[in-house]
Amino acid sequence: MVAKKKAATLFPLSSLSASSAPSSATRKALLHEPQSREGEEREPEDTIRVRIWKALATADKEISLKQLGSMVGERHLGDLKSHLAHVEKQAKTFGNKSNEWKERRGFLELTRNRKQVKLKKRRGDKGMVYVWLE
Repeated sequence: MVAKKKAATLFPLSSLSASSAPSSATRKALLHEPQSREGEEREPEDTIRVRIWKALATADKEISLKQLGSMVGERHLGDLKSHLAHVEKQAKTFGNKSNEWKERRGFLELTRNRKQVKLKKRRGDKGMVYVWLE
């Protein structure tokens, strides 16, 4: 007769709690946010959407999603597409944005008198998606 092992003796489940594991947002912050030393002041790092705006503002022509992803540091095209959907919504209300908002994204000098900016997309060969601002 084989003796039954107690699973709880190796790794008791009661010792785990939902609050002990870091949340997905915390894990992302730990992975992507460089740690600062104590007493050292840092400027706030730009969010992914701010980096997308800056990349689109500096692009002279249309760029592919892969190029945009490498410019902003986003490897997952699915995540990039969801961020682009939000950037597209922001572009529709561009005229209502403050000068500080536009300056942070690199648009204050480029669009001083413009009330509207459009995010354009097109599909190219082999399913490639290209984006640019008008």
